[in-house]
Amino acid sequence: MHTSDIKALLADSLGNKIEIIKILKEFTGSDYIDLLWYNETEDTFVDRLNNKKTSVKFLKEDISILGEVYKTKSPYRTTHLRYETLYNVAIDNPFKLDISSQLVLPLLLEDKIVGIIRFSKKKYTFSEKILQKLLQIENSLVEIFSSEIDDKLSQLSEKFFSVDIDCIYYRLDTIKKECKNLLAETHHPEILKLILKMEMDIDEVYDYIKYGAEQTVDKKFSSSKIHVLIADDVRMNVKILYAMLKGEVNMDFAWAYDGIETLKKIEEAKESNKPVDILFLDHHMPGKLGLEIAKEIRNQEQIENSHRTIIVSITNDPDAIESHKHLFDYHISKPFSKSEISSVIKQIQESL
Repeated sequence: MHTSDIKALLADSLGNKIEIIKILKEFTGSDYIDLLWYNETEDTFVDRLNNKKTSVKFLKEDISILGEVYKTKSPYRTTHLRYETLYNVAIDNPFKLDISSQLVLPLLLEDKIVGIIRFSKKKYTFSEKILQKLLQIENSLVEIFSSEIDDKLSQLSEKFFSVDIDCIYYRLDTIKKECKNLLAETHHPEILKLILKMEMDIDEVYDYIKYGAEQTVDKKFSSSKIHVLIADDVRMNVKILYAMLKGEVNMDFAWAYDGIETLKKIEEAKESNKPVDILFLDHHMPGKLGLEIAKEIRNQEQIENSHRTIIVSITNDPDAIESHKHLFDYHISKPFSKSEISSVIKQIQESL
């Protein structure tokens, strides 16, 4: 595929992130591509397809391929990640993908980075020829991260996805009423099970609408009985989990949005003589992975013979759960289920 063809295809696909990734995969032979927008207000790079954020402070302080690209404003091409001294899984491969090499390209506008594209391969490596081809279409790649285009698309997206909550509640109520009518009309056990399952699913929709709208969280540890820390770099996950938990038992809450902040909050709580009783821990966060955090906590507890924190894994990564069962006490899958959370909390209460 010629560079002129690629430029034309990218121009036609501006704003369509999925299509852009598809085009670039074909052009470069990549297995995975990440588009990272720079958010100047928050000083973060944002993967909007996967709702992940990487703070620039980690790129400045930690050793990573992404950090090297940010600091030098130059492309970085790896041959074998296994032998790459700069490779940092938490930052350079946050979803723990099976990859062997990367090519990371910064996109500059007036000498300022507006975005970064990360190309990854499962096998083999990227050739110098691929890098040179990408540099030939650099202007087209910069357009992908145009703030003007992105702002317009965000506005369209907000308009498209804006909903009337009252209308949703009305329709859900209507479906629940019909479920009750169906239950009264049938006696077949399998059909009854399906209808009851449908009612439970509707309740889950209620929870997501209600809890996703939660805006306020008490940020400090108080003198409540159980001290809870929620650690997840996706803020909506924190809000939803907090809202589902707060009605369960007498708890107070704190939260963290990256690995470094999580360990800091745990240490601060310990110093204030209010150690974290329950940690809800995501596995893929910038700064430090959940697995690294869990290991540090368990090692420290052994050294100090101190208060044991109950660690609840909140991830859909089966490898992380299965391989390290000894580090985690419980597991809650995503998307969060009210019934699963209640079950875990009940088990924790019984064990305290």
